[in-house]
Amino acid sequence: MSLAHLCKRVSVSSHWLGILLFVAIAMAAGDWQNSAAEVTPLIRPDTPMPTFTMPSLPPTSTSSATSAPTSTATPTATPTSSCRMTPTPLPTYDGTPPASGVVQRQIGHCMDDAFVNLGKTNDLYYDALYVRMGGRPGTAVPYVQYVDGLLFRDVRVPQGSQIVSATLWVNYWYQSGAPVLAEMAGQLSPQASDFGPTNPWPNQRPQTVQRTRWTLTGIVSGTVESPDVAGIVQEIVGQAGWRAGNNLALLIGPVLAGEQFVDWVAYDFSSTAAAQLILRYEPPPATTTPTPTATATPTATPTATASATPTATASPTVTPTLTPTPTPTNTVMPGLVVRGHVRRESTLEGVAGVAVQVFLAGYSWPATAGVTDADGYYETDFIYIPGDEMITVKPVLTGVTFEPPLYFWRHYAGVENAVRDFVAFAGPPTSTPTPTATTTPTATPSPTASATPTITLTPTPTPIPVYVDDFNDDTQSSAWAALRMGQGADLQEANQQLEVRFAADATEDPNTGAMAGGYVSRCRLNGDFDIRVDYSLPVWPAQNGVRVGLSVGPRPSVEYAGYAVERVSFGLRSDVLNWQGREAYIADFADHTWNNIPGIDTAHLSGTLRLVKQAGILRGYYRDAAAWTLLHEAAVPGNDMTIWLSAWGHDGAFARQPVLVAFDNFTVASGQLVCPRFLPLVMRRS
Repeated sequence: MSLAHLCKRVSVSSHWLGILLFVAIAMAAGDWQNSAAEVTPLIRPDTPMPTFTMPSLPPTSTSSATSAPTSTATPTATPTSSCRMTPTPLPTYDGTPPASGVVQRQIGHCMDDAFVNLGKTNDLYYDALYVRMGGRPGTAVPYVQYVDGLLFRDVRVPQGSQIVSATLWVNYWYQSGAPVLAEMAGQLSPQASDFGPTNPWPNQRPQTVQRTRWTLTGIVSGTVESPDVAGIVQEIVGQAGWRAGNNLALLIGPVLAGEQFVDWVAYDFSSTAAAQLILRYEPPPATTTPTPTATATPTATPTATASATPTATASPTVTPTLTPTPTPTNTVMPGLVVRGHVRRESTLEGVAGVAVQVFLAGYSWPATAGVTDADGYYETDFIYIPGDEMITVKPVLTGVTFEPPLYFWRHYAGVENAVRDFVAFAGPPTSTPTPTATTTPTATPSPTASATPTITLTPTPTPIPVYVDDFNDDTQSSAWAALRMGQGADLQEANQQLEVRFAADATEDPNTGAMAGGYVSRCRLNGDFDIRVDYSLPVWPAQNGVRVGLSVGPRPSVEYAGYAVERVSFGLRSDVLNWQGREAYIADFADHTWNNIPGIDTAHLSGTLRLVKQAGILRGYYRDAAAWTLLHEAAVPGNDMTIWLSAWGHDGAFARQPVLVAFDNFTVASGQLVCPRFLPLVMRRS
């Protein structure tokens, strides 16, 4: 199923797969070429690389007649996840910050990062799962622009301080191609507000004169550091109204003629991976009020009457003090600071006493970042590195293994703030020793032939699953992102399972045409795999119009909408394959052939769904008694798949009755999980 079907779900029959709403949101926000949401160009793409000036839309709070870019573009805030909270105001900071230091702030609320899609319709995405930077050619319009806003709260920098360095740290989500051309500015305001729908949009805010060009010449990954924006921050904190503890906003817009974009992880997807601002400041440079040494010359005139001896001529030598002592040229000492956490794999608690060593290829000795504290935190002193250098960071604690065992990267000349987290495992991986020692009873030399059965003592070991989440702790693991869509559909971990509830008055989200709840994996499956999940249906009226599914799909995807095995209660209003009112298992694969695949009628109120990929072929199963029944198989593209556990429905099929679905014992029986570096744990294992 193409993305267009998902984006235009309101006009499509309800049989289309709703589980990939997560992707639909991301792609709809992106205004892909097959979407109708394009815009009149604000600056033509053939304009030769101008500086980025964010086009301004009339703020909703004023009736000013300033002309909008297009008279038909009505700005609408487009929520895509569950950001409904009002940000809690931080208490006013009334302390005295140090005269110099380092300030590190991270996006702290879902409304603190946002982007505007300036297309045929102008939309604000203040609660999307990513922030999109750059631009691209359009179809309904020649050019689509993305303008970003990032708010950092409680920036404790004294007014007028000298900003030595300031960089933005973001985590990669997706990139359309290269190069990505963007330009950074700041909101010229001593106290910036968040990007909720009632506040000015990023493209409507006053901008600093200072700008910094940001160009990505290739495809990026992991954590990415922006160019230095010290000049932008300097202009903000230099305002008369700035006070330590105020909020600071950075704005990013496209350099027109740039035809690619990149998506950074937003707070809504991971609060621990949202953008960070790290800046270093010093006291304002001393104003060199010239020392009035020149007034010393009058003392020479009274003594001149005594004798003509030229002693008075010594006084002019005072004048060299007028040459001002050279003010520091703000040369930043090149080097590196490494910081991070070491956490336990099972509980996420900090591990104390770990010595974290930093090795530089050009030196034989390690610089130890000290020992982790009770929270598992470590931080090095500033390590001076005059040029390019290969860096290795390695944790050491007797009897403990770490994942990853070390980090290894190239540091380029300049200043770097590196965050490197580790997960600790007690002792080496416990490989249960094969009980070969029990074969020694053959030492009793009784010649009975019954000794030969001892060879059967080496049973074939049960494969250890790659990952299991039994949901027994009733707490959402950071391995998952919550998926909520529409009104009246919600989820929670309770009763040692993941529960998805639909109220009788649940309605679909008008932007995606579905109501849904579930989990989306932050880690991805690479290559072949075998995944399974148990389901149960505690509240399941007949013909209720809800689907329960285990799905995988590329992330993000335009062409492929995903692959799912489902337990479905078809509603009476459904017009899918004449299945109205029937209970069934189906396979809904993106090869669009499922219309010709007969589902299998069932009365099951519990069971297991399974997806297996092998040699490029994906197979979908459900468990019937002790056996697996194949529903469908098809070739799948790519090796990078995201996992969905979810239940969903559509207004056209939902029977307006309460429904409760539960998932349990999600298992990656085999395969390779690739997790983002920002994920603060390795997934729990059985």
